[in-house]
Amino acid sequence: MNSTTTSLPDPYSLPNPFTQLAWLPPDIANQVRNVEFMLAALAGFVVWDVFWSLPEEYKMLSKRRIGPFDVVYVLSRIMMVFFVSTLSIFGRKAVSYSFYFQPLLRKKFLPTVVKYEDCSRQGMVQGWAAGLSTPLTSLLFLIRIRAVFYRNPFIVAFFGVFWLAILGTSLIVPFSPGLKVVPIGDSGYCVNDRLSTLAILGVILAGAFDTLVFLAITVSLLRSHAFNGGPRAWMKMFFTGQGMGSLTRVMLQSGQTYYLATVGFTVTIIALISSPHVSYIYSDSLVPVTAFVSNTMAARVYRKLKLELLKDTVDLGPMVLTTDPLGSSADAMEFQVRTYRNASAISESTAGAPISHEERLGDAVGKYEESSC
Repeated sequence: MNSTTTSLPDPYSLPNPFTQLAWLPPDIANQVRNVEFMLAALAGFVVWDVFWSLPEEYKMLSKRRIGPFDVVYVLSRIMMVFFVSTLSIFGRKAVSYSFYFQPLLRKKFLPTVVKYEDCSRQGMVQGWAAGLSTPLTSLLFLIRIRAVFYRNPFIVAFFGVFWLAILGTSLIVPFSPGLKVVPIGDSGYCVNDRLSTLAILGVILAGAFDTLVFLAITVSLLRSHAFNGGPRAWMKMFFTGQGMGSLTRVMLQSGQTYYLATVGFTVTIIALISSPHVSYIYSDSLVPVTAFVSNTMAARVYRKLKLELLKDTVDLGPMVLTTDPLGSSADAMEFQVRTYRNASAISESTAGAPISHEERLGDAVGKYEESSC
């Protein structure tokens, strides 16, 4: 796409120099137009997902006091919408923005940000949107690790450092030379140039992070269930959750759903961007698609677990019986009775007999729920 900025055609030779695609070679123009249609469809999916999730989000956020983890959830959703909006809207001509933002400009709320004819500024906005969206989505699964392994500080610390790596590589995106937004001739429109590997390094690390989170939680849940029957019984439990309690099954199957939905997009985008035989216009367009799928599925997993906790609390009444979390031996377990009053937990411990894994997991996510309030 750099050719559009270095060697411009004669405007008098163009059929319509006021149309941005007229400044591009026909094959490139067709690809850009197809991606515009795809981004418009993606924006529609984002709007649909937001409205579809509202009932669950209202129930999730209204039944309990909003905690820091809920704030992370809300921020991740907002940044996802903003990221897709920057791609779906920000390529338009500056005059349309000056019309919509004129009231704000008079009040000096947006003194320079809306001058979108500055393509480098547009690229900076897109970079910040992408750079914040990726680590916020991954943070939802770091919370999940903390809920399951909160008695194992080494595992929590490992994933915490991994998440910091995602955060660091994502925050360099706005300043990365691999993220460029260039003008389309003299049309006043902008288009994204080819992404470099550095610009998508955060996405690559997020894919590896998701894989390790999925494996760690799955192995922990399956190992905590004793059963006889060999590999076939293990596989049956893995695919169906049979023999697990409701909360354990939700933890397992929601992780499977998320991983299967996102790993394909992540692997595909890495392969296409690395391939010299695929047009970068198409391969780069999969970045926001992958970000949308990852955020949507991570948010769904978070809501499903939170609603399961709320359902269990309602079913069991004000007294919720829980125990110590995963990883301890059965004879070292304790019973803890948590009384939830005004969305806060008071726990009392007494020595007890060996207990089930479902009770141990209930305590693990119970502590997670308590700390998030």
